[in-house]
Amino acid sequence: MAALICASMEGLGAALAVLTIPVFGILRGMFAAFIAGWILTAAEILIVLIGGTQLPLGMLINMIAVPFVIGGALFAGAAALVVWVLKLLVGRLLVDSRQRAAATAEAQFAGLAAGGGKK
Repeated sequence: MAALICASMEGLGAALAVLTIPVFGILRGMFAAFIAGWILTAAEILIVLIGGTQLPLGMLINMIAVPFVIGGALFAGAAALVVWVLKLLVGRLLVDSRQRAAATAEAQFAGLAAGGGKK
């Protein structure tokens, strides 16, 4: 359960980085997710060590770091890619919508100017 929460947080961080950073958003999102994964991994390892365990530190790191960092990075990469594609699609739709609105307004203005505003 903790690995799923960690991966979700990493994915959210990557998605937010993609939305807010215009250049190389996916790479920066992945880096943000990687850093978040290590921070969350360190927190989990400290919780286990403070609680008292007989496992060696190397095994603990393997059991916690691999699902958190690797699994979270894979989920974050997928989330960043999906958000980036959606951002591109929405951006294109907005540009097309603005161009159509400008063309319609221009045609209406030309019609009013040619007719002099008379009915």
